Amino acid sequence: YIAQLSRSALFGSTVFAFSIPFIRDIYAESSAFGFEGLITDTGLAISDHLKQEQFLMTYSGNGTFICVVQGGYRPDLVELCGDINEQIERMDLHYCDGRKLDHSVCAGQSFRLMHRAEQNAVDTILLARTSAEETAICGSTIPTELWLNSKAG
Repeated sequence: YIAQLSRSALFGSTVFAFSIPFIRDIYAESSAFGFEGLITDTGLAISDHLKQEQFLMTYSGNGTFICVVQGGYRPDLVELCGDINEQIERMDLHYCDGRKLDHSVCAGQSFRLMHRAEQNAVDTILLARTSAEETAICGSTIPTELWLNSKAG
């Protein structure tokens, strides 16, 4: 869809992504129904915090959600990620066998699209996805650490 937008529609848009750390472990311990619920609930938490903006969001697989926000919105990803993780915690999710499902999201870097050509826009989306997945692999993101510290305090 992004590749079909006009250059003027892309101007000022921001791309960023969220990724769920340890998604392979979560997948291995989940039923198909439970994993689908996890992805759905995580997507809802993200979209709830973007609903004031004009945005597109997609689940790209591997626990990663890509967001494109139009209109010049530049999110504070530390704060946004913390807010999303607080909502996920309030959802009180569990595996189908009753065990608590503790999960969170990590944010990668945000990227401006500006007047990028079609392929450059797609490349930028892939950069945002890779950034979020690398952040989730490291497991030491500022957004997650901030959320965990505020949760403990």
